Amino acid sequence: MDNRHSVNMVFRCLSRRKKMHEHNKATSVAFVSIRPFAITNSRLELIHSFLEAGAQIYIVANLKEVKPEEKNILDGLTAAGVCLYQVSFSVGRTFGFHDILAIYQLSRFFKQYPTDLLHTFNLKTTLYTFVAGVFCRPPKNTIKINTVTGFGSSISPERTISDVAKWVIGNALSSFNLTIFQNSDDYEFSQKFTRLHESQKALIISSGVNCERFAFKERASSNRTNLRILMVARIIRQKGIQDFLDLQAKLSLRCPNVRFSLIGEYHNENPDSYPFKKLQQSNVEYLGFQSNLEEHFWNHDIFVSTSTYNEGVPRSLIEAASTGLPIVSYKIPGTSDVVIDGVTGHLVEKNNMNELLQAVVRLVEDDDVRKLMGQRASLFIKKNFNKQIIIRKQTAIYRHFGFIVE
Repeated sequence: MDNRHSVNMVFRCLSRRKKMHEHNKATSVAFVSIRPFAITNSRLELIHSFLEAGAQIYIVANLKEVKPEEKNILDGLTAAGVCLYQVSFSVGRTFGFHDILAIYQLSRFFKQYPTDLLHTFNLKTTLYTFVAGVFCRPPKNTIKINTVTGFGSSISPERTISDVAKWVIGNALSSFNLTIFQNSDDYEFSQKFTRLHESQKALIISSGVNCERFAFKERASSNRTNLRILMVARIIRQKGIQDFLDLQAKLSLRCPNVRFSLIGEYHNENPDSYPFKKLQQSNVEYLGFQSNLEEHFWNHDIFVSTSTYNEGVPRSLIEAASTGLPIVSYKIPGTSDVVIDGVTGHLVEKNNMNELLQAVVRLVEDDDVRKLMGQRASLFIKKNFNKQIIIRKQTAIYRHFGFIVE
């Protein structure tokens, strides 16, 4: 499903629902996310638009352990009048004390700060908002929107979904006025286990990319000589770290001069963390977390993603493609929306190492095809996923519900 169709779908779905307000100014808006990065990275313009319209903004997230550059953004938002509210959302699949605490903290927030608009990001925050609402329900006139940034590893077409999970997820999503899906696979898959009416769902592919920051740049490398391959991912098993290391080992036998780099955060507290010692023992250069990703994209020739994690649209894919990197990725939900197989890169079946290796070899050995795919990738991203295009779609949704967004 291309992005032009998603634009039409947004307005077609929304047009079927009667507006609940006519030109009402949102006096208070809450954005809820596990981490503030999901809000500060791609929705700053929307926040400032609401501020200019006179709204009180709340960012509800786990505000601990934020990075220095993220803290600077949050400090700037606080100075502009945004209120920050701590909720102990945990990262990972294990349900424990922090999750119970997060639900309690959410219910306290709803009681203390009733809002006109509530927008959650990530399925976990949506589910916890639903449960917290049992104890302290937001006001009936609150418009609730959630953005499903991916169903994660526990919910996918390959897995059997229990009746309990169907009931919980279905009821949680149904409790919102609108659910926004970020890829066409999740949009279609959701029909199998939710009772969402067409007017309760919309499709906006990805959160967009800053095409000025991640600008196209021509690569000078020639085939097989000093080529560099990059992957950006959190260092957890579901991101396919082992497959990336195996790819390097296999390709080195055929193309020994090709170098591999890996960028991403390492979380000791995540039960799915990849063993750091194994990463250190590999021949992949691990660069840790990097805030200047665009410079690393410009210094590499091919971008690879071996992730099997079901997220909305991998942000690193659209950022890398925007700079002119051809993409080789496993075919998982979201990738087919942003990678045109055989045109801007190659999509291969999940966990098929031989197919993955052959796709990378084709790009390594053919300088002209590699550069052409990179050029096409950049043009495709700019045409369809420029952040301003996505912001216009998001703004249209808020306006549909009667909120003034400057």
